[in-house]
Amino acid sequence: MSDIKTGIGRYITKKDVKRSGLMALWFMFLTFPIMVVKVNTVTDTVEWRWINMFIVGGGTFVLSFVWRYFIKRKEEGIKKADMGEDAQQTIVQRIMEN
Repeated sequence: MSDIKTGIGRYITKKDVKRSGLMALWFMFLTFPIMVVKVNTVTDTVEWRWINMFIVGGGTFVLSFVWRYFIKRKEEGIKKADMGEDAQQTIVQRIMEN
């Protein structure tokens, strides 16, 4: 098997998934009081909205994961430019060239 990774595997590692998961847990902890607990002082009741916590956690995980992916892609592009490799032209650049 070849050591060259292709696709998304070359940008995302287990370490990145772990970091995104920890970030999601941290945001769930931070937003718990305002997103999960709803106190109605008129009727003296407390409403627990657990689904909100999972939405915050899932959204944070996905956004963190996507953020890391694009940062790694950008870094790889900068490395290629520093090494003198030709960067791929976008469609707009190819059209404007003609």
